[in-house]
Amino acid sequence: MKKIALHILTISLTAVVSNGAIIAVDDFSLGSLDTSQWATNGFSGPTYGSDLDGSYIENGYLWTKLQHTPTVSEPLVVSGSWLTPGSGSLLKIYTRTSAVKNTTDPTTGLSFDHWLGEGGSTLNQLLAYDISGAPFDFSSVGTWSSDAPGSFWDFELIDDGSNITWSVVQQSNPANNAVSTFTTTSNLDAPNYIGLYVGGGDNPRLYNVTVAAVPEPASAGLIGLSALVIFLIRRNFGRE
Repeated sequence: MKKIALHILTISLTAVVSNGAIIAVDDFSLGSLDTSQWATNGFSGPTYGSDLDGSYIENGYLWTKLQHTPTVSEPLVVSGSWLTPGSGSLLKIYTRTSAVKNTTDPTTGLSFDHWLGEGGSTLNQLLAYDISGAPFDFSSVGTWSSDAPGSFWDFELIDDGSNITWSVVQQSNPANNAVSTFTTTSNLDAPNYIGLYVGGGDNPRLYNVTVAAVPEPASAGLIGLSALVIFLIRRNFGRE
């Protein structure tokens, strides 16, 4: 899979996002922490690198500088792609969190994981849990088998303040996918930062991520909007 390096698009925003906005968009081509968008908050920061597939991060955490309280009219959307090179590969998306460190996880928030099983297993899992210990619906946690090691995956999380949809799809085999929906109202009155972690077996890599507050019905057109932004950046890049 060939990826084209892009310039980082920096947007000036207020401390709390409203009325629809990009919270963070990063293809990691800067090669170091983009402090206009991210903080590490005392957690282990990621390692930056690049390969034939593009720029990436591995083995560490990122937290958004901005926060957003998701609602039905303005849900939170987190999307991107990552590589699972071997068993134990783990991607975590944190939402509704204070981003304050407690050992490895933050002290509050929700965690949504895509995990490739340990011990050489090809078992994939979609996981979710409430770090704060509040009531949480786990009925749709998904587990499925695949030939996942060495695969690229696209992921998307949509949080509308009540229902949260967590989905992944294998790029080379779109039929290999999973979607889980969860119900919770936990932490909506708390700081609502968004966090990312990538790590585990064989150094999995996160290649790009977009975090956005998307007003309905605009969320249906998020992919098209992202494609337009990427097109414009690439066109300008080609003129330099």
